[in-house]
Amino acid sequence: MNRLLTIVRLRWALTFATLHRSVWQVVGFVIGLMFGAGVVVGTGVVAWFAGIPFFRGLLPADLAANDAWMTAIMQPTMVVVGAMVTVSTALAQILVIGEGGTMNLRNFAIYGIPDRTLNLGLTLSTLCGVPSIVGMLSLTLWSMAYRRAGGLVVLTQIVAGVLAIVTIASIAKMLVALVGTLMRSKRSSNALYVIVTLLIVVAAQLPNMFAQSMASGRFEFSASGFSSAVGWLAWTPLSAAFQLPFDVLAGRWLALLVRMVILLATIAACYEVGLWCLRRDRVAAPPAAAGARVKGVGAFGWMPDSRSGAISARVLTHLRHDPRQSMILIMPILFVVIFGIRTELPGFIWQSLIWGGLFMSITESNGLAYDGRGFTMQAQVGVPGRDDRLGRVRVYGVIATVYLGVLGLVILVVTGSADSVSGWQSLMTFLGAGLGTAYVGLGVAEVTSCLFLYPVASIDRPFSSPQGRALAQGFMPFLYMLIMLVMLAPTAVVAIMSLVVGFPGWIAGLVGLANGLLVLAVGVWLGGRVMDRRLPSIVATLQSLASLQK
Repeated sequence: MNRLLTIVRLRWALTFATLHRSVWQVVGFVIGLMFGAGVVVGTGVVAWFAGIPFFRGLLPADLAANDAWMTAIMQPTMVVVGAMVTVSTALAQILVIGEGGTMNLRNFAIYGIPDRTLNLGLTLSTLCGVPSIVGMLSLTLWSMAYRRAGGLVVLTQIVAGVLAIVTIASIAKMLVALVGTLMRSKRSSNALYVIVTLLIVVAAQLPNMFAQSMASGRFEFSASGFSSAVGWLAWTPLSAAFQLPFDVLAGRWLALLVRMVILLATIAACYEVGLWCLRRDRVAAPPAAAGARVKGVGAFGWMPDSRSGAISARVLTHLRHDPRQSMILIMPILFVVIFGIRTELPGFIWQSLIWGGLFMSITESNGLAYDGRGFTMQAQVGVPGRDDRLGRVRVYGVIATVYLGVLGLVILVVTGSADSVSGWQSLMTFLGAGLGTAYVGLGVAEVTSCLFLYPVASIDRPFSSPQGRALAQGFMPFLYMLIMLVMLAPTAVVAIMSLVVGFPGWIAGLVGLANGLLVLAVGVWLGGRVMDRRLPSIVATLQSLASLQK
């Protein structure tokens, strides 16, 4: 027991040690706590109103009578939402949070702690984290929604909430352990990283696409088919815990017992899989590094022969082999596909250029952290900050310009608008706005990357994560996006005026492009000055962040 408690205390000690490294880490942590408190309070409020007669009075008489509200509305909603939460948590654990760079099975393997004790301790440390605590408190308060069904149903929901969180955490940890054990080559890890990212983005758009398909008549909802799917889903570990209160309400005691056995068996199976991964990693040889044939000096041979040109060549070479930043080349195409499905709105696909530009520089907002210790050599040489910023802008700016330009022409052809004047006007409007958005984001990123550095996963282990990184990784991009939106205010004002006054939309596109170029020029100048002044602090921060990746 002492070993288990020590591992739990170590988890929080590492988290607080990470917070001491940066004020912005503390800010992100506090905002995360506030968000968690909001989730708990919001869940409690919704649960309170979901269980009172006033809420039922808003429903049709056939649903408000007897237990129809519970069986027809609450039960399928809880089962479906529970499955969505379980799957999204597992995917987010793999992509964003990962297996902590310090709190993982492999790093503790050398200390002689029994495997079962170690695996159990790390599972308990996960359950003592902020997300797990928020989840347990929320599901506990959700029991108020069942208070009119009886005390036994309320008690069952409290127990089911604990089982749900333990099951979700166990599945997530098992998947992360399997990824680290089975995806041993860099190529397979990179491919999985991209696939998981795409799955998360597509899954986030599925409800919207489903609703639009029903509204347009392309998809007909079947109540019997949905009920059957919910029934099968309730027997899986994804939703079994959320079905338990309804089994008690209906008096299905055998089903209640079987579902609890399924949950406990799932938790035990995840625990055993974690042990298997630990033991396999001890005996498995590290993957042999594939030989690479290098011809010439690559980008260094054709970039401008200058300090900024050398920076551009280094950034481009690094970008080609970095799966953490490769998503900037996939997201715009994904937006085109997602918005292109909305055939009921023919012009809807054009706004994918704006969304693509919005996200293209999000990794560059923390670009120095992605460079890591490689930036130290550049600092020792004494490259001026302006040359560094200019070299980086050359790469990302050209990528954004060519990429969005090609996508704009593809949309023009696919939508059949190439033969009309309005189609070319739409291209000028949205391409100008998209490029302006990308340039604004790049200009802001050249400043924020020198001010707000936060830990990132190692390039060799894109699914790993330093302890305490999740909150910073969530808050810092949010701050970057907020600054970016403020800088886009002139474009937004002109776009609104074009809708109100009625002047051509391509004028708003030109204003957006000018807005982006101005912010980009200021960002290169200001970012260079900030880098020159904070260079020793930046190097020290990068050294500290690199130590978290070990």
